[in-house]
Amino acid sequence: MHTLSTRRMRGLRANRVRCVSAFLAWLAWLVMGGGPVSAQTVADIVWIVGGHSDDVSDTSFSSDGLLAASSSRDGTAKVWRADTGQFLRSLVGPDEFGKNSVTFSPDGLHVVVTGSDGAHLWRLSGGELVRSFCCMETGYAVAFSPDGLLLAVGGSLGGTEETVMVFGVDDGAEVASFLVDEPDYVLAVVFTLDGQVLITGSGMVFGGQGTGFIRFRRMSDGQEIATLGDHAARVGTLALSPDGQVLASGSEDTTVRLWNVADATPLRTLSGHSAEVNDVTFSPDGLRLASASADGTLKIWAVASGNLLETLTGHAGSVGSVAWSPDGGRLLTGGGAFSLQAADNSIRVWDVTSGFQRATWTGETTRLETLALSSDGALVATGGHASRINVRSAVDGSLVRTIDTVTGITGLDFSPGGALLATGNWDQRVRLWDVSDGTLTRTIIAHPSGSPTVALSPDGQFVASGVWGDGAKLWRLLDGGLERTFPVGATALAFSPDGAYLAVGGDETPTLWQVSDGAMIRSFIGHTSSVKDLSFSRDGTRLASAGSDRTIKLWRVSDGTLIRTLSGHETDVKSVAFSPDGAILASGGAAPAATLRLWDVADGSPLAVYDRETERGVGPIAFSPDGRTFTYARLDGTIVTARRPIAQAVIPTTSQWGLVVVGLSLLVAGTLLIVRTRLTA
Repeated sequence: MHTLSTRRMRGLRANRVRCVSAFLAWLAWLVMGGGPVSAQTVADIVWIVGGHSDDVSDTSFSSDGLLAASSSRDGTAKVWRADTGQFLRSLVGPDEFGKNSVTFSPDGLHVVVTGSDGAHLWRLSGGELVRSFCCMETGYAVAFSPDGLLLAVGGSLGGTEETVMVFGVDDGAEVASFLVDEPDYVLAVVFTLDGQVLITGSGMVFGGQGTGFIRFRRMSDGQEIATLGDHAARVGTLALSPDGQVLASGSEDTTVRLWNVADATPLRTLSGHSAEVNDVTFSPDGLRLASASADGTLKIWAVASGNLLETLTGHAGSVGSVAWSPDGGRLLTGGGAFSLQAADNSIRVWDVTSGFQRATWTGETTRLETLALSSDGALVATGGHASRINVRSAVDGSLVRTIDTVTGITGLDFSPGGALLATGNWDQRVRLWDVSDGTLTRTIIAHPSGSPTVALSPDGQFVASGVWGDGAKLWRLLDGGLERTFPVGATALAFSPDGAYLAVGGDETPTLWQVSDGAMIRSFIGHTSSVKDLSFSRDGTRLASAGSDRTIKLWRVSDGTLIRTLSGHETDVKSVAFSPDGAILASGGAAPAATLRLWDVADGSPLAVYDRETERGVGPIAFSPDGRTFTYARLDGTIVTARRPIAQAVIPTTSQWGLVVVGLSLLVAGTLLIVRTRLTA
């Protein structure tokens, strides 16, 4: 009989403990994710306030009236709840080019968006891109066949051949294509109700008016069966009446024309607009027609008589699109223009019965460049190309106040108590605003040129401003006087939490300056291109810099040592922010391929990568004071607040459970081998 000594027994137990511990550690690693983080698509959004930062080119209702969609030349299409105007999601194609049209599939499950990057089919349930249709280079207009099986797209095949292409919706295969005469562009398409005829509107986009054509083409053999050239300029919009008997066309010649579909003959001309007619749509009962025009008006006409029933005004500029709700009670319009007319980029809802405007959905209508969160976490302020600050509730994004700022904004910051806002404006000035009532309290002529960025000191005594060509400057809030100048180009500024230091970024080397005497303390050498943003950790020991070299760098403030470089962004890194506890660093990238990334500060590992609701570029980022949420601005006029991810166990997948079984088997085998070895020793 073999016996084991006490030492051998202890060795056996120790080996078994080590074996079990190693297995449990491996199992925890597996269940928590099992490897490097992958793209998480979209953050856990608390609220999102959307808008378009350029012309709204098209608007559309789903067939059940529950959803609405808009497309814009800011490069996005957006989906909304039709009853409340709640912004649901963005649809952004493979490229960042402008979008020209958007339409729902007849079954309401998909939406197609066309633009300068072609035509793309999206699934509404999850916002996934189903397919892109080859090989349309530019899509101007789109229409589903009545049965939803075919999709017609009017556009360009390579910048030279203007065409209509017809695709199978299910597989994306090309069914037919029809070239049109140069230099016409196909700007509108519609199927007849039986799907047997495709009708197109076309004309010259550049280089003069010319004649606008409407063409009827038989789908079975591609034969052109009628050509109408009554419009004196391009035909940019077509609509078919619900019964399929009347065709409406709108033109740059300022008229709307009605046609008999059966024999392609004219019925009547509707005159009253003073500029291009951008869009037309029939009411669900077919008795009325709405037209949207570059003259800034929306007109409603009686189809039978051609009489003008009502003119609606409210957009500050061209009205680019109009859609009639399926219940007949509402009109949805977008501020946009086909050519160079001014537009307000807003989406508006109108009550058809009263003619009154019900709502404006777009919370932001210009490119957002800057964002600030008040120290108590109650308010978030944004600014950009519009001459205004929008102050919102950080809880739900509701608008609290709008402050007119004379010119566009490139810098924005709250005072420590949240009573003041400082802005850097396009006219080289720094302005201070009372948040409670929006009044201007001080104007500082800060720089001889450029648009300054700004930062308020933690003690509330100073505001720093900076531009590339004139360096950084420190101004007294008490009297607006210049305290001192820091002679280095500045496009990014950050005060240390104790207010003792000012970090300045501009070229590839951020610098640290002592506020009390203006002495330069040190440089942080490591970036290979310009620095776009800076952020101190709350304890002031670390500084993060975001660079155009697509990296984020973490520095030790005390001696300037580079702690680590964080890589992963495929584009310039535009923004960076520490969480209040210093455990997480958030960074935002520029378009295209923009992502928002969260990093573990301790080891530099990625915690999350968000590549949706980020596509048009992530601007400034700010964490809430408790660190539970973060808010960021997008260049397409959108603000997002999302929850900070919390590490939690997940249910293993089938393949992971297989690995668990293998691991348990190895554990048992290893234990038996140890025992056998000890017994025979």
